[in-house]
Amino acid sequence: MIPLTAIDPTSLIGYVLRASLVYPTLPNKPVLRSSENGALGGFSNARTLARIGPVISLDGTVDERQYLTPESVDEMSREQIRGFDPCLNGKVRMALGLGLPWSEGTFPSILNEDDISYWSGYGGSVLIMDRRRRMTISYVMNKLKLRPAAANSNYDLYFPETYRGFEAYTKASS
Repeated sequence: MIPLTAIDPTSLIGYVLRASLVYPTLPNKPVLRSSENGALGGFSNARTLARIGPVISLDGTVDERQYLTPESVDEMSREQIRGFDPCLNGKVRMALGLGLPWSEGTFPSILNEDDISYWSGYGGSVLIMDRRRRMTISYVMNKLKLRPAAANSNYDLYFPETYRGFEAYTKASS
């Protein structure tokens, strides 16, 4: 982990980090703990992410309520950018508000398939939305750590095992 004091404040990553109003110590402050909005500043849990993700993985409709049309999900899932991201310090493939898997990219443990998208959060949380399997996977760590989400080795264990379990269940059910 790079200490914040080691980052040049005039660099791109320095500007990005300074613009953020979210600091690693904020969740422990009484002002946030007593807030009526538990997701203020992006703080959430795996259950909440697992509730949001199906809007994408289920083509816009969750619990018989349509939030987006399948065409809108198609459009927002279309690749917009592919290349090196200086803030994440890694290769990324991006759609509109979604990360797309890429075998050369920052998240090699996410399956490199067309109908999968993801998003990751400050500290290491990840949400995977798999449209082909109509499945959502959320991961939120127990301790916030200031590091790129891809630096979390739990992903290399968690995601492949989740898919193996899903495939075994699907095979046994047919």
